[in-house]
Amino acid sequence: MRGERVVAVVVVVLVSYGVGLRDVHMWRRESVDETPNLTTIDNGIVSVGVDSNRGGSITYFSVSHRNENVINVYDMGREVQMSFYGGPDDYEPSANSDRCKSKWRPQGNWPWNPIGAGDVSGNSGEVLDLQKDDETHEIYVKSRPLQWSCQMVPCECTFEKLISLDGPAVNVHAKLVNNRSDHTSYPAHGQELPAVYTTGSFYRIFTYNGTKPFTHDELTEFNTTGKIWTPGQFLATESWAALVNDSLWGLGVFQPYTNLITGGFAGPHGNYGPHSGSTGYLAPNQIEILDYNIIYQFNFSIILGSLQEIRQYVYDKSSRRQSCLDYAFTIDREHFRYENAADAGQPKGSWHIFLEQNDPQIIGPACVWMAEDHPTLYINASYSTNLGPNNTAQVFFNADGRGAQFDEQHSVSFPIQTDNHFHQYAVDLSSSLYYKGAMYGIRFDPVPSGKAGAYVEIAKISVRLR
Repeated sequence: MRGERVVAVVVVVLVSYGVGLRDVHMWRRESVDETPNLTTIDNGIVSVGVDSNRGGSITYFSVSHRNENVINVYDMGREVQMSFYGGPDDYEPSANSDRCKSKWRPQGNWPWNPIGAGDVSGNSGEVLDLQKDDETHEIYVKSRPLQWSCQMVPCECTFEKLISLDGPAVNVHAKLVNNRSDHTSYPAHGQELPAVYTTGSFYRIFTYNGTKPFTHDELTEFNTTGKIWTPGQFLATESWAALVNDSLWGLGVFQPYTNLITGGFAGPHGNYGPHSGSTGYLAPNQIEILDYNIIYQFNFSIILGSLQEIRQYVYDKSSRRQSCLDYAFTIDREHFRYENAADAGQPKGSWHIFLEQNDPQIIGPACVWMAEDHPTLYINASYSTNLGPNNTAQVFFNADGRGAQFDEQHSVSFPIQTDNHFHQYAVDLSSSLYYKGAMYGIRFDPVPSGKAGAYVEIAKISVRLR
């Protein structure tokens, strides 16, 4: 969310940003023909369109032949679009620049934040390539996004999207290609994967946040009245959430392998259209390290239908019926981040982490499982010899679900071998009296304290014995 800064804590801490409420206008039916820069595809069930005057972002989504757009396009900060955050937190494109000291900084600084549509001043991202195939129902877009809080500052990066239709859903493969001249290794930031804004009719937020995913267990509804942008961040253990109207019909967002979503509503509920300030918001979240040269990819779906139809689509398409505790660090960080440590960049077969500080920590993404289902965690790692003998590692498990609740009581220690060879460590989590019931995430502390030149290579962290 762009605008009012909101801090929400569920399993991990994520800083997100919220749009400011503006004038509200009543909905009128908007025809595709009224947007000449719109490129659409239609499979007879739904129709989706991207606007080349808004950086090729998705600005139109409707049931076929109805021309009733459910996407909010009040300004360049809404739409359905990619949005990333990184350092520095007081971003400027160059020394002595003041192009990012915009009115969009009511609380001070704003980070590096390229978004697909454009910037706060109304400038549009540049479409570099746009292709459409009516036979396969696909649109490909490559664009150069702008920094949201700045005045016409292009990102040193490109966005790519391959958009396709599948029944009532739009499936998107999204890609960020970074080429930043600033090679600083910045800490992890919360990401919107993607940011989705709906019209004012869709104000009821539903998800499943229990511990029995994919069993048709009872859904949870969040209250969006009162303070704007509530509920904020919440667990979504089936990796989806929906904004629906009073008839329980609306738009769902599905991001596989993601258990955190931020959602809310701003403005009065009601029949307010695409150009209104009244809007709903959903964004699947991960906390990610975005290297200066990273190629970061993810998939998501937006779905039109009743609440049950949206959930059934997720059930039909989801392959995540096994534990999320299965991470192999062959080509990426698997949504992990580090504290009191550094790394050598994106993993290449394994993840090389420098252990030169006190209390290095490797923190995993939100992940929900039942302790009795997974008594043992396997870690495949190689430690440098200069750490010396008689070292121990520690695995923490979050049994709370309301934040990064890692403490000594909820942890298990085990001895490690510092011989520069890979070993598979079987960590008996069930040996802890407190490892019971629902778990919400892990933290791996490779050693209590590092040394100059020390490191660990991590190949996997998994409940599967390979």
